[in-house]
Parts: sequence; structure tokens; C-alpha cells
Amino acid sequence: MILLFELAGVASRHGGAQAAFPLKVAVMPSSHEVVAFAGDGRQHVAYELTVSNLNAVGVRIDALQVVGTLEGASVFTWSYAGDRLREIFSTIAGNYGAPQDPLVAQGGAAFLFIFLDFKNAASVPDRLAASLTVESADGSITGQTVLSDPVSVSPSAPIKISPPLEGALWWTPNGPSNFSVHRRVAVTVDGDVWRPEKLAVDWVKLGSNGSTFAGDPLLNASYFAYGAKLLAAADAKVVAVLDGIPDNVPTKEPEIDLEPATLAGNYVVLQFDEGHYALYAHLIPSSLRVSPGDFVRRGDLLGLLGNSGGSTQPHLHFQVMDHPAPLASNGLPFLLDRFVRVDYNIECFQGENCDPTDGPTHLILGRSQAVSDQTFMDFDLGTFGGR
Repeated sequence: MILLFELAGVASRHGGAQAAFPLKVAVMPSSHEVVAFAGDGRQHVAYELTVSNLNAVGVRIDALQVVGTLEGASVFTWSYAGDRLREIFSTIAGNYGAPQDPLVAQGGAAFLFIFLDFKNAASVPDRLAASLTVESADGSITGQTVLSDPVSVSPSAPIKISPPLEGALWWTPNGPSNFSVHRRVAVTVDGDVWRPEKLAVDWVKLGSNGSTFAGDPLLNASYFAYGAKLLAAADAKVVAVLDGIPDNVPTKEPEIDLEPATLAGNYVVLQFDEGHYALYAHLIPSSLRVSPGDFVRRGDLLGLLGNSGGSTQPHLHFQVMDHPAPLASNGLPFLLDRFVRVDYNIECFQGENCDPTDGPTHLILGRSQAVSDQTFMDFDLGTFGGR
């Protein structure tokens, strides 16, 4: 007689909470090497864990702990539980932007989005190790620890480029952070999972009225960013372009059918070096000044900022990535060689608008500070000089 043994079912068959048999949970980091980057005067590290439940019962994650070591010595411990854990958890098919109970269905999978902050480069660990405390969702198997493979933090610095725009009061309603809409985008292309936008930036331009536009919000010409020159951020080769997609009516659903090929609208992809590419998305149709195979110098005109593809108002979607395809790629950190960061505050009065993309706000500008070798973070405001 052959006896088949299924660990996940032992506890529930015998009743009561059991811890003798391990839950079958796999935890894998998105990458075995991550790169720290500077922004807001601090250092940041972003990576993800994929949690797979190979059990016939659901699994609850009770806690996540990330331990950083530097030259073998522990330098920090970061813990997530309760609401903090719910904020960084998402099932594979879930609403990535909304906090969720950390439950992984039987045979299901989920993501944990980790974004760590450090006061300076010297405090960044060279190795990160994560551990999860898990139990079965029905409480029949409790209190088990699952370890992830550690990840190395690369000693290499991110690529340094110049701003792809010029002029004053460029704002990022979506920039690098753990809660940006870009951070949690995961796509599948040819059977692989990619995260092309994880550190991408959306740049819009604010006016003196504290808004992205003045006048009719249904006209692209009303938006301060519309028609802005898009500049090569470094010497590069043009490896891909797309043109001919019409601009959208701002605030309205795109008239074209959005599909993977059209999400970026009209775009240009530059190759800076082996392994570093940049996407400029949502350009005005027929404004592109370059073709595949062209070589451009830093500061050369590529085209004009528009509102094509998956866009609701004129903005530049910009990302640095490891492959030339806008979707079949992974986002990489990048540093801007110089810009002026502008402190600001938006005073919100009851019943009045507080979102610059929706109309005028009470925008109060503060100190301006020249910075170098940093990225533009989420909700940053800044000015880019000429070349």
C-alpha cells in the first residue's frame, strides 16, 4: 500500500492549532540586487517580495521583518504589522493602491512592496534579509517563520543624467515613493513579470495660480506643460519611437482603444548605455524630431510634451529602464545632475480645491535650494535651468 501525505491538510484533519508541520509558503525577492538612490537629501532602497501560497488553505501574514547588515553586522531592523503591513500588501489581482488584509488565498500569490529610507549613503546596508510570520487563515496552523533569499544592495551609483525639461515649477504628482501609482504596476509580457514604472516620474507644470492649467480645462493648450520641449538627458542613441496617436481631450477618457502598444502614446526611447534606456511618453503627434538609429547629444530636442495614450492631461511620463521596451522592462533609479528644489505648501481651506491638477490652489512658495545628484521624488517641485 502506498500512503500519500499532504502536510497542509494534517492540522485541519486532526483539529486544533498545530505548528508541527510547515506551511508551504515561498517568498522570493523581485531582484537579487538593488541600487540605493538619493532624493530629498536621503537615501532610498526599493524592492518587492512575491509570496506564493502552495497550501490547500489560505495563509495570513502576521508580520514582516527586514534586517539590514553592513559588512556582516546588523545595522537596522524594519518591522511591519497591522496597518503598516496592510499598506504594503497586495494580492496579485488586487487593487494595488488600496490597503488590503494580508491574506493569500489557497494556491494564490501576493506582493509586498518595500521602500526603505536612510539618512545618508554611509548608513545604507549592503545586504537585506526578510522574514515573514505566517499562519493558516483558519488558525489551524500558527506561528511559523518563512525566510526570503537575501538581496544585495549594489555599491554602484545610479545613472546620472540631466533633466529632460527646462523651466520653472515642474511638479511630480507621481514620483518615486511606495504609494505612487507607478510603484505597484506589474505587467506580464511573453510570460515574464515586469515592473517598468516602479521609479518613474510624471512631470506637470504649475502656474502662478497653483494649478496645472488656466482657462478651459478641456483644451490641451490651457495646460502650462503642453508643448514644452523634451530634451535628451544625455548623449544617447534613439532606439525606438512611436508617432501618429492623437492627443486626448483633457479629463476625458481617451478616444482610442488603449492597449499595450498605445499606453505610452507617442514616445521616444533613448539608449544611454548598455542596460540603461529612457522612455519619454505622451508626446504631441507629429512633434517628434528624431528617428530610430539617430544619435543625439545631451540637450538636443526630441519632441514636444503632449497628452497622447494613457493620459488624462498633458504631462511627461519619464522612466529609466533596463530594456528598450516601455512595458517589457524593469524601472531603474536615476539621478539628476542638477536642479533647484522649491519648498512649497498648498493651503487647503474647507470646500476649496487642494489638487493642482483639478484647478487653482493656494500655492505658497518657500525656499529654493540648488541640489545635485538626486532624483525628483513624489510631490517634489523644482526648476530646471538651461543648457
